[in-house]
Amino acid sequence: MASSQTTMKLDILMCIFIVSYAASASNEEHKRAATCDPDYLHQLETKVEDMLSSVTILTAQLATYKATAARLTSKATALGSGGMYTRWGRNGCPSNTSELVYEGYAGGSHYTDQGAAAEYVCMPRHPVYEYTDYHDYDAYIFGSEYESNFFGSTRVSDDVPCAVCRSYSPSVLMIPGTNACPSGWNREYHGILASGYRGHAAASQYVCLDENPQALPHGIRKEDGKLFYRVRSKCGSLPCPPYIDGNILSCVVCSK
Repeated sequence: MASSQTTMKLDILMCIFIVSYAASASNEEHKRAATCDPDYLHQLETKVEDMLSSVTILTAQLATYKATAARLTSKATALGSGGMYTRWGRNGCPSNTSELVYEGYAGGSHYTDQGAAAEYVCMPRHPVYEYTDYHDYDAYIFGSEYESNFFGSTRVSDDVPCAVCRSYSPSVLMIPGTNACPSGWNREYHGILASGYRGHAAASQYVCLDENPQALPHGIRKEDGKLFYRVRSKCGSLPCPPYIDGNILSCVVCSK
């Protein structure tokens, strides 16, 4: 059945080709076509087969181009909806996986305030004030300081920079306790898990401090504010092994 359909298609194509070709051909070629010269028809059949072969090749190329266009469209969509994250301890973003939105100063509530907001925030370098009213019954945002010499080349009381980054991938995840991303995920950066001190009044959160943290050029004068401490694993309800009691935890920020 398929063979007869193919033969029929070839016959139709040959007729179309003969009519169109004969209309523009010389008188001699017209006569050969009109008398159905076997040699001439064989030549035409060969040309039709060549045309069909070309159509098959062009169809395959078109399918390849469509697949490539679909991949590029998908990638463009992902780039247009990239995930956001803050890189703590640095004033720039990994250039191969993300772009810088803005950089500034790590901040938050004072570590002694019982009603403090828990999260760390990245304050921009150039604030814009709209209101000038002053009362002493409001909340405050302070700067941040490192509280350990363990954070790379920084010193205790050095002020902490930060950078808000937009990943080229739509999903971003911080994983505590490791420096490696799951299979299929890209590593944006990794470092030391940090938080506020467990004995202070103010709440805090766990954040990933870059492995090579920088310090803001404000000196090491102790101003306190929102503080960064190392985080250690504690055995008990956290199983040991695989965890080790008292060891400093790593962290990683991954994207996909």
